[in-house]
Amino acid sequence: MLAENILRKLEEFRIARFEFILASEEHIELPEYKGSALRGGFGTALRKVLCDEKKNNCDDCSRKKDCLFLYLFNTRLPEGSEVLKNTKNIPAPFVIEPPLENKRIFAEGEEIIFNLVLIGKARNYLPHFIFAFEEFGRAGLGKGGGRFLLKSVSRTDKDGITKTVFKS
Repeated sequence: MLAENILRKLEEFRIARFEFILASEEHIELPEYKGSALRGGFGTALRKVLCDEKKNNCDDCSRKKDCLFLYLFNTRLPEGSEVLKNTKNIPAPFVIEPPLENKRIFAEGEEIIFNLVLIGKARNYLPHFIFAFEEFGRAGLGKGGGRFLLKSVSRTDKDGITKTVFKS
């Protein structure tokens, strides 16, 4: 029975990869590993746009069972899960693939390009990711908090056709 359930879930498993292009509006200085800055700033912005209760600790929140922020960013094991019973948190249903270039300083107007991979149900929440990255841009990124504009989001399908899903 467990094996059948796992196979059924794997058949439903889907991922989607999106290219995000940010345009710096100010000087932006990023750390050597840009992924930490992107993920941290995104998490702060996502919490700001999704959290109604504005608590410091999600464990004390009355809405934690149906909280989209917790699902996307601090993903918890679903109650009654048959696997991973000895863990509380599980990997988030998204991956930020940071730019791998060595460049760390971006002048006004320069682009920062990275990929966002959404896994499973998280694919349904792309608009929330876009909105959070827009908020993140207003708050600023990197040393000094340089602001950016989310310029576009696109996806290349399995046939190699690129479609823009968001453009500012």
